[in-house]
This record gives sequence, structure tokens and C-alpha cells, in this order.
Amino acid sequence: MAASPRIQKSNKQDNSAGRQDRLAEFDLHIFVLNERGKGDKPLAQGGAPVLNDVANRFDWLRRRGTIAPSSRFLVRRMLGRLDFSRDMDLLQLGFGTGVFTEEIVRRMTPRSTVTVFEVDERCRAHVVDDLRVTYVEASAETISEHFPGKRFDNIVSTLPFASLPRQVSLNVFSQIRAHLATNGKLLQFQYSLVSRNDLRDLFGSEPEIDFELRNLPPAFIYDVRNGEAPV
Repeated sequence: MAASPRIQKSNKQDNSAGRQDRLAEFDLHIFVLNERGKGDKPLAQGGAPVLNDVANRFDWLRRRGTIAPSSRFLVRRMLGRLDFSRDMDLLQLGFGTGVFTEEIVRRMTPRSTVTVFEVDERCRAHVVDDLRVTYVEASAETISEHFPGKRFDNIVSTLPFASLPRQVSLNVFSQIRAHLATNGKLLQFQYSLVSRNDLRDLFGSEPEIDFELRNLPPAFIYDVRNGEAPV
């Protein structure tokens, strides 16, 4: 039987009902999911399937900044920019349905690790069962609180900066700068070029821009290297 993934909770108190029903084991910030897995309640009860699908898509758009999960073409094109033949400690910002994490785990070496920050508890339904993966249920604004002084070899971000409050985006950018190792890469996809200037200002160099048409919607891929240690 595969070992269970580690999920570290934020310090924020959770008073949601039914939490214990969703947890099979809880001990020192580690939990495993029970067999319920995808146990989210429907967003609409008793309605037509089409209306439920529309409601779910609008909820996904509100929470994730997009109308559909990332395509395999976007995932492969973006992760193809990293050298997975090397051992690395990877930081992933945003989890969603786990499509990026699944491919990262498939590619990375046995001694590599990936740490995932995700604020949406419902993403637990898609956790990738691998001991090399650590999940942190907290905002990417709090990386320093969980990993003080830690610098990751590369960072993969799927956060929807265009739809986040401006100050939240700036806070996350600051955390990325502080925790990306020298010569490490930040990979980020967006549906516009709105973050281009922010990343250029953050790292002092122009990010490489790639484009993947086979995604809904089509996406730009930012690739920028941290050429020097954070100030």
C-alpha cells in the first residue's frame, strides 16, 4: 500500500462542520484522506445536470481564475523547461486538481521533493499519494512562516495573479523572490501578459515567454531565472 502524503495545516482555526468525517487520521499536521475522496457537496441540489455543471464551472472560475483545469499540453510544455534528471527541492504554488503535481511526481528523481501550497481545502480530493509530496494548506504569502530561510531549487506557480488582489500578488512575489535559489527558475502560466512587468522588476531580467494554444483558455508561460541571491 502506498504511503500517505503529508499535509501541513496553516495556523488558521477551522470550525467547518463534518471535518472529522473527512479525516481518517490526524497527527501533528499529518493527515490521510478516507475513502470518501471527492466528498464535496453539490453546489446545487435537485437541479438539472446542466445547471449543476454551470454552477460548478462558475465556482471553479471564482476560485481558480479559469474556466477549466490545465490541459496536459500546458502541463508538459511548462514542465519541459525544468531538468528533472537532477535531484531538486521544488516548490509548487497552487494545486487545483493536481495535474501539475502528478506530472512532477512522474518526472522527478526518487530523492527529489515537491512542496505544494494551496488554500482551497477541497483540493484534498485530488491529493497525489507520494511521500515526496508535502502539502501546506496556507496562502503562498506565508512561505516564510512555514519554511524560514529555506530556498527551493525551482518554483512552479499556477496562481491566478490577474484575479488576485494587487497587494496579495505583491506579497506572493516577495515570497517567491526570497525563497527561490540562485540560478533557480520560476515557471508561471497566465492567460495574459499582465504579470510580465512584475516579474521583470522582481528579478531584474526579461522573462522568456512561451505560449500554449491547446488549453482552455490558451495560456502564456513565463520562464525567469533568479540570477542573484535575494537582497
